[in-house]
Amino acid sequence: MNISIVNDANVKPDKTGVIFQVDEVLQLMDTSYFIEAATMFHITPSVFHLTKKTNKWGYTNKAMWRNSGNFKQCELLSFDFDDGSMSSETVSNQLSKDKINHVILGSKNHIKDKGDGRGPIERFHLFILLDEPITDAITLKDCNSWFAKERNWPVDKQVKDPARYFYCHKSCLYWWEHGINYDINPLNDRIHKQKIEKKKMDTLKEYVFRSKMKDNVDAVTKFKRSKYYRMMTDGVLRDDGNRYGQSGRIIGGMILCGLNVYEALSLFDEFSSYGSSFTRESIMRRWNNWS
Repeated sequence: MNISIVNDANVKPDKTGVIFQVDEVLQLMDTSYFIEAATMFHITPSVFHLTKKTNKWGYTNKAMWRNSGNFKQCELLSFDFDDGSMSSETVSNQLSKDKINHVILGSKNHIKDKGDGRGPIERFHLFILLDEPITDAITLKDCNSWFAKERNWPVDKQVKDPARYFYCHKSCLYWWEHGINYDINPLNDRIHKQKIEKKKMDTLKEYVFRSKMKDNVDAVTKFKRSKYYRMMTDGVLRDDGNRYGQSGRIIGGMILCGLNVYEALSLFDEFSSYGSSFTRESIMRRWNNWS
């Protein structure tokens, strides 16, 4: 098993620091060595290519840059349980029942009160051993997401990032290796079929939408038949941090339906909570640029 480590001197106690590259690849003989490494070092389950990178000042550096585009391979699925709603024992029992080899490690803040109102709860990382390396970043991301989704696990969605690193762990909570290393191929097949079905549904929805656009009705009525109007009424424009990006999609739908800027602003006024970068002015600016 191969994993990467981030030099301890480059990582601050708050988990920030010089962490945009990994410093070494460890070749581990078995799972016991992985546990030892994960409780001694800051690790990244993925391995990265050694590549050159030139900054804007012309300085070139060769390193194993820690990003998805530089991904080489990974031999583990990784999950982060940090909300206290599921115990490490429950997770281990589920996997043991399915005879899937796994390791569960207590994170830096395991059984610690972070002051977030949750108290001293279990915070742990799960690593599932694979029977063969994954060599594609998108496949790893999909497998991490779908494996958790199929089991309704309340995991941190950021961990699906193939370049995610884990701060040095406190301890090993569970180590179960009496079954098999997980074969991702059946899971990958299910993901592929779901993507095909989703693409078919999206195509059908687009066909229905385009058909409605051909009807001899006014622009506002056309828009109110569309998915973009449903987005507005579902409250996406009142969600701080999400509303600016979603408003761009809605503006595009309005232009496609033939609304004028005043009709558009009237609808935005009705269904929006303006603030920060999301303002009437930002809507008009994008409207003028795109229409």
